[in-house]
Amino acid sequence: MMIEQGIVKKTIEDKALVEIVRSSACKKCGACQIDPEEKVVIAHATNSAGAKTGDTVEVELNFEAVMSASLIVYIIPLVAFFLGSLIGFYGIRIGAQGPENPIIALLTGLVFIAIAYLIIKVLDKKGRFGRKYNMKVVRIINSDEEQ
Repeated sequence: MMIEQGIVKKTIEDKALVEIVRSSACKKCGACQIDPEEKVVIAHATNSAGAKTGDTVEVELNFEAVMSASLIVYIIPLVAFFLGSLIGFYGIRIGAQGPENPIIALLTGLVFIAIAYLIIKVLDKKGRFGRKYNMKVVRIINSDEEQ
């Protein structure tokens, strides 16, 4: 579990836009692929604590979820690219005489990577990946009304 503190900038229904000042642990993690020099991050989070604009909150992100999301977004398209390239390089030659063509391999690899990203996008829009990849506001530290 990764827990960071932030200030709620805006709320919309059950979502919150949270400004997080990155801690040193957050900067070293690298899971979110944000520039380590970036000091402030604006994150979308599920507002399970019922925070309001201006509240100081704790935001939680499951590290395993970050790693599996990285697998989905980076590794699956990479595998699709290699698979498409192999099919383009060797598969197209079946039944045809002639030398291998690396351009065809590259193009089929790119087509496969595009298809992989389209499938990921469609599944994400349908909610197949679920809420486990979302940040979550878990606790209100300081309410704006108290100040």
